[in-house]
Amino acid sequence: MVNSHSIENIQLTLVKQRSRQWRKNPARQIDEAARQLERTGQVVEPPLLDSENRVVCGGAIVQAAQKLKWTHIPILRVADMTPDELRLYAINAHKLNDLGSYNDELLIEELRDLERLLGEEVLTTLAMEDGELTRLLALGRALLKIHQAFVRLKTLLMLSLNWVTCGRSEKVTT
Repeated sequence: MVNSHSIENIQLTLVKQRSRQWRKNPARQIDEAARQLERTGQVVEPPLLDSENRVVCGGAIVQAAQKLKWTHIPILRVADMTPDELRLYAINAHKLNDLGSYNDELLIEELRDLERLLGEEVLTTLAMEDGELTRLLALGRALLKIHQAFVRLKTLLMLSLNWVTCGRSEKVTT
């Protein structure tokens, strides 16, 4: 089954928070979302609203847009889900996000690539905990050194095996 959904641009004053605020959006999250909205000038992932304009998912984006005093915001609506189904979806969607984790090695590669392509200042725009970026980049440098040492060790081992093999073959043929 394919959901019927639409993206609309509505007045921000029409958006309502859900009646039970079980999902916490700390001030730092709102600040980071506002910084992202300010930097890009657009909402890339519109908040999901129900038929009564209550936030299902994306409350931090709504609060960030309010903080920036935006007048309108793009929102997503799903037409073929009841309000209760959307409430259940919201809990599940947030819990699914909580289950995720990162592959630090691949994340480091991605960060290094973005730094190379967009400049080192781009990394300061990421919503990371204090010290997390420093830790990842330090880990990346350490992994690079370990990898380089491993390659050198492998080369030495291959040369040693080659020398031993060649040395034995000379003795056998003599």
